Amino acid sequence: MNVQWCLLDVEFDDPFFNMAVEEAILIYVGKQVVPGTIRFWRNKNAVFIGRFQCVSREVDLALCKKNDVKIVRRFTGGGAVYHDYGNLNYSIFLHKTHPLIQAEIPDLIDSQIFGHSIILGLKKLNIEANLLAEGAIGVKGLKISGTARTLRKGAFLHHGSLLVNSDLVFLQKVLQGKRIDPGKRCLDSKRSPVTSIEHELGKKMNIKKVKEALKTSFEEVFNMKLNPSQLTKDELRLAKRLYDEKYASNDWTFQR
Repeated sequence: MNVQWCLLDVEFDDPFFNMAVEEAILIYVGKQVVPGTIRFWRNKNAVFIGRFQCVSREVDLALCKKNDVKIVRRFTGGGAVYHDYGNLNYSIFLHKTHPLIQAEIPDLIDSQIFGHSIILGLKKLNIEANLLAEGAIGVKGLKISGTARTLRKGAFLHHGSLLVNSDLVFLQKVLQGKRIDPGKRCLDSKRSPVTSIEHELGKKMNIKKVKEALKTSFEEVFNMKLNPSQLTKDELRLAKRLYDEKYASNDWTFQR
């Protein structure tokens, strides 16, 4: 196993900064300054909406304000997702010339191999899962992981959220926007019933154990070795700039 990728187990308290870090890694993978990278990260309470979604149609704004739930706009497409510390996010970054990237449009890139790596990881935890539409992962017809992807800045990003022990009741409540016409084009989320690892197993699950299962499955599916790493100074510097100029701005978040 000669191929080496970076493993970043790096998260920040600020969900806006976590998203800035995602874009910074993408850019430096695109520049081929850093190799293929996988990142694990979590957030305290936040709703992440897709690049082309309208906030009011996806989120219960009053409930977010009452519970101090931040609203973050991704630079990738896809639907709205609720994050808390019981939700493990995984991100796969590859340069556009990687053999797995064989199309110029993200939605045409075969998502099955990326989904298979998560399915294999869940199998290691004794959960039988399968691939759903649009790259999501399901268990017995219930969504356990949603995904989004983009191909830009010379790199491809496939990232998703895996429900480990999230508050599923609150998740359903907060992802209830008002279906009114905002006067702008919106990409509406496709609502799906959800489940979690703990719900399926009927017992507590340690996040560290989930990470270990996914790490092993990534190495098996992609035939490479993951080396624990840290953000470079350049990635961190760019993330801070993206945070200040973009993700922390209401102009970015509430543009739709």
